[in-house]
Amino acid sequence: MELDNVVSLRTLDPNDMMGAISRFPEQCRTAWKTAQQFSLSEDLRGAQQIAVVGMGGSAIGGDLMATLLRGRLSIPVKIVRDYTLPKWVNVDTLVFASSYSGNTEETLSAFQAARARGTKLISVTSDGQLARLSQAWHIPTLPVPDTGAPRAAVGYSLFYLLGALHKLGYVTIADAEVNEAFQILDDWNLKLRPNILTPNNRAKQLAMALQGHMPIIYGAGLTVPVALRWKDEFNENAKTWSTFEALPEMNHNAVVGSECPHDIAEHLAAICLRTPDDPPRIALRWDLTTAILRGRGLAVHEIMATGDNALAHLLGLVHLGDFTSLYLAYLNGKDPSEINAIKSLKEQLKQIKS
Repeated sequence: MELDNVVSLRTLDPNDMMGAISRFPEQCRTAWKTAQQFSLSEDLRGAQQIAVVGMGGSAIGGDLMATLLRGRLSIPVKIVRDYTLPKWVNVDTLVFASSYSGNTEETLSAFQAARARGTKLISVTSDGQLARLSQAWHIPTLPVPDTGAPRAAVGYSLFYLLGALHKLGYVTIADAEVNEAFQILDDWNLKLRPNILTPNNRAKQLAMALQGHMPIIYGAGLTVPVALRWKDEFNENAKTWSTFEALPEMNHNAVVGSECPHDIAEHLAAICLRTPDDPPRIALRWDLTTAILRGRGLAVHEIMATGDNALAHLLGLVHLGDFTSLYLAYLNGKDPSEINAIKSLKEQLKQIKS
Protein backbone atom coordinates (compact mmCIF):
# COMPACT_ATOMS: atom_id res chain seq x y z
CA MET A 1 0.00 0.00 0.00
CA GLU A 2 1.37 3.39 -1.03
CA LEU A 3 0.73 5.73 1.91
CA ASP A 4 1.07 8.86 -0.20
CA ASN A 5 -1.78 7.86 -2.53
CA VAL A 6 -4.70 9.33 -0.58
CA VAL A 7 -7.29 8.09 -3.07
CA SER A 8 -6.12 4.48 -2.62
CA LEU A 9 -6.13 4.86 1.16
CA ARG A 10 -9.78 5.85 1.15
CA THR A 11 -10.75 2.55 -0.48
CA LEU A 12 -9.67 0.81 2.74
CA ASP A 13 -11.50 3.35 4.90
CA PRO A 14 -15.18 3.40 3.92
CA ASN A 15 -16.24 4.80 7.30
CA ASP A 16 -13.64 7.60 7.18
CA MET A 17 -11.51 6.96 10.25
CA MET A 18 -9.02 9.22 8.47
CA GLY A 19 -11.47 12.10 8.77
CA ALA A 20 -12.32 11.32 12.39
CA ILE A 21 -8.67 11.40 13.41
CA SER A 22 -7.99 14.55 11.38
CA ARG A 23 -10.82 16.30 13.23
CA PHE A 24 -9.36 15.57 16.67
CA PRO A 25 -8.20 19.18 17.28
CA GLU A 26 -11.64 20.52 16.36
CA GLN A 27 -13.25 17.91 18.61
CA CYS A 28 -11.13 18.93 21.61
CA ARG A 29 -12.04 22.59 21.17
CA THR A 30 -15.74 21.81 20.84
CA ALA A 31 -15.75 19.57 23.91
CA TRP A 32 -13.95 22.16 26.05
CA LYS A 33 -16.34 24.93 24.99
CA THR A 34 -19.42 22.74 25.52
CA ALA A 35 -18.29 21.72 29.00
CA GLN A 36 -17.70 25.34 29.97
CA GLN A 37 -21.21 26.32 28.88
CA PHE A 38 -22.96 23.28 30.36
CA SER A 39 -25.17 23.76 33.43
CA LEU A 40 -23.97 21.73 36.43
CA SER A 41 -25.65 21.73 39.83
CA GLU A 42 -23.92 23.02 42.95
CA ASP A 43 -24.73 19.62 44.48
CA LEU A 44 -21.93 18.14 42.36
CA ARG A 45 -19.30 20.10 44.28
CA GLY A 46 -17.55 18.96 47.43
CA ALA A 47 -16.82 15.33 46.56
CA GLN A 48 -14.04 13.58 48.46
CA GLN A 49 -13.08 11.26 45.59
CA ILE A 50 -13.76 10.83 41.89
CA ALA A 51 -14.60 7.66 39.95
CA VAL A 52 -14.81 7.36 36.16
CA VAL A 53 -16.68 4.25 35.05
CA GLY A 54 -16.24 3.16 31.46
CA MET A 55 -14.69 0.66 29.08
CA GLY A 56 -12.38 0.86 26.08
CA GLY A 57 -12.38 4.12 24.19
CA SER A 58 -14.85 5.64 26.66
CA ALA A 59 -12.54 5.02 29.61
CA ILE A 60 -9.25 6.28 28.17
CA GLY A 61 -10.33 9.90 28.64
CA GLY A 62 -10.49 9.17 32.36
CA ASP A 63 -6.99 7.73 32.34
CA LEU A 64 -5.63 10.77 30.53
CA MET A 65 -7.46 13.17 32.86
CA ALA A 66 -6.35 11.41 36.04
CA THR A 67 -2.70 11.39 35.04
CA LEU A 68 -2.75 14.95 33.75
CA LEU A 69 -4.26 16.26 37.01
CA ARG A 70 -2.50 13.92 39.47
CA GLY A 71 -0.44 16.75 40.96
CA ARG A 72 -3.28 19.27 40.89
CA LEU A 73 -6.36 17.52 42.26
CA SER A 74 -6.54 17.34 46.04
CA ILE A 75 -8.76 14.25 45.96
CA PRO A 76 -8.07 10.78 44.50
CA VAL A 77 -9.32 9.59 41.10
CA LYS A 78 -10.00 5.97 40.13
CA ILE A 79 -10.93 4.56 36.71
CA VAL A 80 -13.37 1.65 37.07
CA ARG A 81 -13.43 -0.84 34.21
CA ASP A 82 -15.82 -3.38 35.66
CA TYR A 83 -19.41 -4.29 36.42
CA THR A 84 -18.99 -3.58 40.13
CA LEU A 85 -18.02 -0.45 42.02
CA PRO A 86 -15.38 -0.40 44.77
CA LYS A 87 -16.88 -0.25 48.24
CA TRP A 88 -15.44 3.23 48.84
CA VAL A 89 -17.71 4.76 46.20
CA ASN A 90 -20.38 6.54 48.27
CA VAL A 91 -22.39 9.76 48.63
CA ASP A 92 -19.15 11.74 48.79
CA THR A 93 -17.99 10.45 45.39
CA LEU A 94 -18.31 12.26 42.07
CA VAL A 95 -18.95 9.57 39.45
CA PHE A 96 -18.61 10.08 35.70
CA ALA A 97 -20.39 7.33 33.74
CA SER A 98 -18.85 7.30 30.26
CA SER A 99 -20.25 5.15 27.45
CA TYR A 100 -20.19 6.26 23.82
CA SER A 101 -23.09 4.00 22.79
CA GLY A 102 -24.87 4.27 26.12
CA ASN A 103 -25.35 0.49 26.10
CA THR A 104 -22.05 -0.80 27.52
CA GLU A 105 -23.22 -3.41 30.00
CA GLU A 106 -20.32 -3.05 32.44
CA THR A 107 -20.77 0.73 32.59
CA LEU A 108 -24.55 0.50 32.97
CA SER A 109 -24.14 -1.93 35.87
CA ALA A 110 -21.70 0.36 37.68
CA PHE A 111 -23.80 3.43 36.85
CA GLN A 112 -26.95 1.95 38.38
CA ALA A 113 -25.01 0.89 41.46
CA ALA A 114 -23.63 4.44 41.79
CA ARG A 115 -27.14 5.88 41.63
CA ALA A 116 -28.37 3.42 44.25
CA ARG A 117 -25.57 4.58 46.58
CA GLY A 118 -26.56 8.22 46.18
CA THR A 119 -23.36 9.40 44.51
CA LYS A 120 -22.92 12.66 42.63
CA LEU A 121 -23.44 11.57 39.02
CA ILE A 122 -22.61 12.94 35.57
CA SER A 123 -23.13 10.97 32.34
CA VAL A 124 -21.09 11.20 29.14
CA THR A 125 -22.81 9.48 26.22
CA SER A 126 -24.28 9.79 22.75
CA ASP A 127 -27.48 7.78 23.25
CA GLY A 128 -28.72 4.42 24.44
CA GLN A 129 -29.86 3.23 27.83
CA LEU A 130 -27.42 5.45 29.70
CA ALA A 131 -28.97 8.54 28.10
CA ARG A 132 -32.51 7.33 28.78
CA LEU A 133 -31.84 6.46 32.41
CA SER A 134 -30.00 9.72 32.96
CA GLN A 135 -32.95 11.68 31.59
CA ALA A 136 -35.42 9.75 33.73
CA TRP A 137 -33.29 10.23 36.86
CA HIS A 138 -32.46 13.89 36.09
CA ILE A 139 -28.73 13.23 35.86
CA PRO A 140 -26.76 15.84 33.86
CA THR A 141 -25.56 14.35 30.58
CA LEU A 142 -22.74 15.73 28.47
CA PRO A 143 -23.69 14.82 24.86
CA VAL A 144 -21.20 13.03 22.62
CA PRO A 145 -21.85 13.60 18.89
CA ASP A 146 -21.59 10.74 16.40
CA THR A 147 -17.89 10.19 15.70
CA GLY A 148 -18.23 6.71 14.22
CA ALA A 149 -16.51 4.85 17.07
CA PRO A 150 -15.89 5.27 20.82
CA ARG A 151 -12.12 5.49 20.28
CA ALA A 152 -12.68 8.37 17.87
CA ALA A 153 -14.44 10.38 20.60
CA VAL A 154 -11.49 10.63 23.00
CA GLY A 155 -11.50 14.43 22.71
CA TYR A 156 -14.98 14.46 24.23
CA SER A 157 -14.24 11.88 26.92
CA LEU A 158 -11.16 13.87 28.00
CA PHE A 159 -12.28 17.49 27.71
CA TYR A 160 -15.76 16.90 29.11
CA LEU A 161 -14.11 15.59 32.29
CA LEU A 162 -11.54 18.38 32.40
CA GLY A 163 -14.19 21.00 31.70
CA ALA A 164 -16.62 19.69 34.31
CA LEU A 165 -13.96 19.51 37.01
CA HIS A 166 -12.81 23.04 36.16
CA LYS A 167 -16.37 24.40 36.16
CA LEU A 168 -17.16 22.73 39.49
CA GLY A 169 -14.03 24.12 41.14
CA TYR A 170 -12.13 20.86 41.68
CA VAL A 171 -9.21 22.19 39.62
CA THR A 172 -8.26 25.37 37.79
CA ILE A 173 -7.22 25.06 34.16
CA ALA A 174 -5.99 28.33 32.68
CA ASP A 175 -7.07 29.50 29.23
CA ALA A 176 -3.42 30.01 28.30
CA GLU A 177 -2.67 26.35 29.08
CA VAL A 178 -5.54 25.07 26.97
CA ASN A 179 -4.87 27.45 24.07
CA GLU A 180 -1.18 26.54 23.91
CA ALA A 181 -2.08 22.86 23.93
CA PHE A 182 -4.58 23.35 21.11
CA GLN A 183 -1.95 25.18 19.06
CA ILE A 184 0.51 22.32 19.50
CA LEU A 185 -2.23 19.89 18.50
CA ASP A 186 -2.90 21.94 15.36
CA ASP A 187 0.81 21.79 14.54
CA TRP A 188 0.87 18.00 14.86
CA ASN A 189 -2.27 17.74 12.76
CA LEU A 190 -0.76 19.74 9.90
CA LYS A 191 2.35 17.55 9.88
CA LEU A 192 0.61 14.16 10.09
CA ARG A 193 -2.37 14.38 7.76
CA PRO A 194 -2.54 12.07 4.72
CA ASN A 195 -1.60 14.76 2.19
CA ILE A 196 1.81 15.19 3.87
CA LEU A 197 4.25 12.91 2.04
CA THR A 198 6.13 10.18 3.87
CA PRO A 199 9.57 11.91 3.95
CA ASN A 200 7.97 14.69 6.02
CA ASN A 201 5.35 12.68 7.91
CA ARG A 202 6.47 11.15 11.22
CA ALA A 203 3.38 8.96 11.55
CA LYS A 204 3.79 7.42 8.10
CA GLN A 205 7.49 6.80 8.73
CA LEU A 206 6.76 5.13 12.05
CA ALA A 207 3.97 2.98 10.59
CA MET A 208 6.30 1.72 7.87
CA ALA A 209 8.95 0.87 10.46
CA LEU A 210 6.36 -1.03 12.52
CA GLN A 211 4.87 -3.08 9.71
CA GLY A 212 5.46 -6.77 10.42
CA HIS A 213 6.44 -6.08 14.03
CA MET A 214 4.61 -6.22 17.35
CA PRO A 215 4.77 -2.76 18.95
CA ILE A 216 5.57 -2.50 22.65
CA ILE A 217 4.77 0.99 23.89
CA TYR A 218 6.69 2.38 26.85
CA GLY A 219 5.51 5.34 28.91
CA ALA A 220 6.54 7.09 32.11
CA GLY A 221 4.45 9.36 34.31
CA LEU A 222 2.31 11.51 32.01
CA THR A 223 2.80 9.20 29.04
CA VAL A 224 1.69 5.95 30.71
CA PRO A 225 -2.00 6.39 29.70
CA VAL A 226 -0.80 7.65 26.30
CA ALA A 227 1.09 4.38 25.88
CA LEU A 228 -2.14 2.52 26.70
CA ARG A 229 -3.95 4.63 24.11
CA TRP A 230 -1.33 3.74 21.48
CA LYS A 231 -1.64 0.06 22.34
CA ASP A 232 -5.44 0.16 22.05
CA GLU A 233 -5.33 2.03 18.74
CA PHE A 234 -2.88 -0.47 17.28
CA ASN A 235 -5.23 -3.27 18.38
CA GLU A 236 -8.45 -1.75 17.05
CA ASN A 237 -7.33 0.25 14.04
CA ALA A 238 -4.37 -1.73 12.72
CA LYS A 239 -5.64 -5.14 13.94
CA THR A 240 -2.19 -5.95 15.29
CA TRP A 241 -0.83 -7.42 18.50
CA SER A 242 0.51 -4.76 20.85
CA THR A 243 1.24 -4.23 24.53
CA PHE A 244 2.51 -1.47 26.79
CA GLU A 245 4.81 -1.03 29.79
CA ALA A 246 5.36 1.71 32.36
CA LEU A 247 8.59 3.12 33.73
CA PRO A 248 9.94 2.84 36.36
CA GLU A 249 7.93 -0.32 37.18
CA MET A 250 9.12 -2.23 34.11
CA ASN A 251 12.72 -1.77 35.26
CA HIS A 252 11.85 -4.16 38.10
CA ASN A 253 10.45 -7.00 35.96
CA ALA A 254 9.80 -6.63 32.22
CA VAL A 255 13.35 -5.52 31.43
CA VAL A 256 14.52 -9.00 32.47
CA GLY A 257 11.78 -10.67 30.45
CA SER A 258 13.24 -9.43 27.17
CA GLU A 259 15.78 -12.25 26.90
CA CYS A 260 13.70 -15.21 25.71
CA PRO A 261 12.67 -16.58 23.31
CA HIS A 262 15.89 -15.53 21.58
CA ASP A 263 14.47 -15.25 18.07
CA ILE A 264 11.51 -13.01 18.89
CA ALA A 265 13.34 -9.69 19.17
CA GLU A 266 13.50 -9.17 15.41
CA HIS A 267 9.70 -9.25 15.33
CA LEU A 268 9.27 -6.62 18.08
CA ALA A 269 9.54 -2.84 18.06
CA ALA A 270 9.81 -0.58 21.11
CA ILE A 271 8.22 2.87 21.11
CA CYS A 272 9.35 5.14 23.97
CA LEU A 273 7.11 8.13 24.70
CA ARG A 274 9.14 10.82 26.44
CA THR A 275 8.55 14.43 27.50
CA PRO A 276 10.92 17.35 28.14
CA ASP A 277 9.60 17.42 31.71
CA ASP A 278 10.65 13.87 32.62
CA PRO A 279 12.38 14.04 36.03
CA PRO A 280 16.17 13.48 35.89
CA ARG A 281 15.99 9.95 37.32
CA ILE A 282 13.29 8.97 34.80
CA ALA A 283 15.33 10.49 31.96
CA LEU A 284 18.28 8.41 33.12
CA ARG A 285 16.11 5.30 33.26
CA TRP A 286 14.97 5.99 29.69
CA ASP A 287 18.59 6.12 28.50
CA LEU A 288 19.57 2.94 30.33
CA THR A 289 16.42 1.05 29.33
CA THR A 290 16.64 1.88 25.63
CA ALA A 291 20.29 0.78 25.65
CA ILE A 292 19.25 -2.59 27.10
CA LEU A 293 16.43 -3.02 24.57
CA ARG A 294 18.73 -2.21 21.67
CA GLY A 295 21.25 -4.65 23.09
CA ARG A 296 18.57 -7.34 22.98
CA GLY A 297 18.04 -6.69 19.27
CA LEU A 298 14.86 -4.59 19.38
CA ALA A 299 14.27 -1.66 17.07
CA VAL A 300 13.75 1.30 19.39
CA HIS A 301 11.85 4.44 18.39
CA GLU A 302 12.13 7.34 20.85
CA ILE A 303 9.51 10.06 20.54
CA MET A 304 9.80 13.37 22.38
CA ALA A 305 6.66 15.39 23.10
CA THR A 306 6.54 19.02 22.03
CA GLY A 307 5.09 22.10 23.72
CA ASP A 308 5.51 23.90 27.02
CA ASN A 309 2.89 22.23 29.22
CA ALA A 310 1.68 18.76 30.12
CA LEU A 311 -1.62 19.04 28.25
CA ALA A 312 0.25 19.92 25.05
CA HIS A 313 2.60 16.97 25.56
CA LEU A 314 -0.30 14.61 26.10
CA LEU A 315 -2.46 15.75 23.18
CA GLY A 316 0.36 15.77 20.66
CA LEU A 317 1.48 12.25 21.52
CA VAL A 318 -2.09 10.93 21.45
CA HIS A 319 -2.58 12.42 17.99
CA LEU A 320 0.68 10.97 16.68
CA GLY A 321 -0.33 7.52 17.94
CA ASP A 322 -3.76 7.73 16.36
CA PHE A 323 -2.33 8.66 12.96
CA THR A 324 0.37 6.00 13.20
CA SER A 325 -2.24 3.31 13.91
CA LEU A 326 -4.28 4.56 10.95
CA TYR A 327 -1.37 4.30 8.53
CA LEU A 328 -0.39 0.90 9.92
CA ALA A 329 -3.96 -0.28 9.29
CA TYR A 330 -3.61 0.76 5.66
CA LEU A 331 -0.26 -1.01 5.36
CA ASN A 332 -1.87 -4.14 6.84
CA GLY A 333 -4.69 -3.90 4.30
CA LYS A 334 -7.28 -3.44 7.06
CA ASP A 335 -10.33 -1.22 7.43
CA PRO A 336 -9.44 0.83 10.54
CA SER A 337 -13.08 1.10 11.61
CA GLU A 338 -13.91 -2.62 11.49
CA ILE A 339 -14.21 -4.34 14.90
CA ASN A 340 -16.02 -7.56 14.01
CA ALA A 341 -14.41 -9.57 16.85
CA ILE A 342 -15.78 -7.12 19.45
CA LYS A 343 -19.23 -7.10 17.84
CA SER A 344 -19.33 -10.90 17.71
CA LEU A 345 -18.35 -11.19 21.35
CA LYS A 346 -21.06 -8.72 22.41
CA GLU A 347 -23.69 -10.58 20.39
CA GLN A 348 -22.73 -13.85 22.05
CA LEU A 349 -22.96 -12.22 25.47
CA LYS A 350 -26.48 -10.96 24.68
CA GLN A 351 -27.60 -14.48 23.87
CA ILE A 352 -26.44 -15.84 27.22
CA LYS A 353 -28.67 -14.84 30.10
CA SER A 354 -26.82 -14.53 33.39
